[in-house]
Amino acid sequence: MIETDSQTPLESIYNATTMETAKPEEHYINQYYLSYSRPKLIMETDLHDSPSISIHSILHSKVLNRNFFVQSIDRDLKESTVHIKLKEV
Repeated sequence: MIETDSQTPLESIYNATTMETAKPEEHYINQYYLSYSRPKLIMETDLHDSPSISIHSILHSKVLNRNFFVQSIDRDLKESTVHIKLKEV
């Protein structure tokens, strides 16, 4: 990464999410490591298709008391169903 004013390489950047200052590569590696370092629950299910089901949805399981994001959606237009793969947030 290059600083636009002085055209010099950036030594570090501030990550407001983690409130840390580090090299861009370190931020990327740390986020990647945190995402995959602990096991997360992956759930697959079939549902009736509706307009409310999208790739941007965050779904809550009352039984498991956990939030999930949609990792993939396969739509069956003939049967009007969707096969959803969910991963724990």
